[in-house]
Amino acid sequence: VTVLFLVWLVRILVRASRVESLPFQFVVGLVPLFYACRATIGNGQLGILILPVLVTALCLFRSRTPRPARDAIAVGLMMLALVKPNFTAPFFWIALFASGPGKWWPGFAIVGAYLGMTLVASAWQPADPIALMIDWVDRAQDGALFGSIVKEGYGSQIDLIHLLRESGLLPGFLEEALEALGSSATVVSLCMLGGLGAWVAWHRRVDLWILLGMSAIVARLWTYHHLYDDILLVLPTIALFRLAQQHRKEAPEGSSPFARGACYGALAAALFVAVVPSTVIDANTRLGAVFVAVQTSVWLAMGLVLAWEAARARAAIQRAKAVAG
Repeated sequence: VTVLFLVWLVRILVRASRVESLPFQFVVGLVPLFYACRATIGNGQLGILILPVLVTALCLFRSRTPRPARDAIAVGLMMLALVKPNFTAPFFWIALFASGPGKWWPGFAIVGAYLGMTLVASAWQPADPIALMIDWVDRAQDGALFGSIVKEGYGSQIDLIHLLRESGLLPGFLEEALEALGSSATVVSLCMLGGLGAWVAWHRRVDLWILLGMSAIVARLWTYHHLYDDILLVLPTIALFRLAQQHRKEAPEGSSPFARGACYGALAAALFVAVVPSTVIDANTRLGAVFVAVQTSVWLAMGLVLAWEAARARAAIQRAKAVAG
């Protein structure tokens, strides 16, 4: 089953990359087969099974021709993808805000279906649904902190806050503000999730793969993950492939040299950190710590490039609307 889903994922990524030459299509096809793929399979994780389902659902929502049956299938696929909320929850904003002009109902349908399934599942439990949800959130908070600090998760904002606090580099006023609001990790996670929602709503008409790439970066950073969930980073990598193809076709007339260089540089860095062996990441050595810092910096750089490209795309859309109007 995993092999079939991996083939499905590779097919989606190759088509989405807009790469035309066969050698480069082969390179794109290898993108998912980095250390996170092996770790996902070896640890029995769901990333490879979830990603093609998730991307297919969001692509169906984004389809220009409305078809109730197709949208119902997309809602069902999205519900399957949400089996791992820490992996897929940030993508909900795309379904809510970016499914198409005036097309808000997919997000509400997903929320309604999720609540309905929760009510059905809680019918056989001694506690009421609200108590079960509160207990679930409490366990999720404890699990995220335990996984990041005790089990040595890496690359999330939880690890960064813990590192800054342990090293005494976290500003006192910031620590006091976070503690006053409750669990600092939870506050930062919710701020990242809310910020992504606002960003997706503002850029809802830009290319879907830019939205997917940015959502994947936030999904990787907003809470605890281990290296198997780095499979999320294939989405921003493919988004950069698409942008690189766009810049290549526009150059030199319509493409900014700075934007083109930033896109190519971020793509090269993303491919570099993807091919580094997982033993380097797992190694409890100075080299491992340095590489994790470099890797996280590359993810942030990818996010900055996607944000810049989204702003450029939105401005172009607004200019086109002004000319047409």
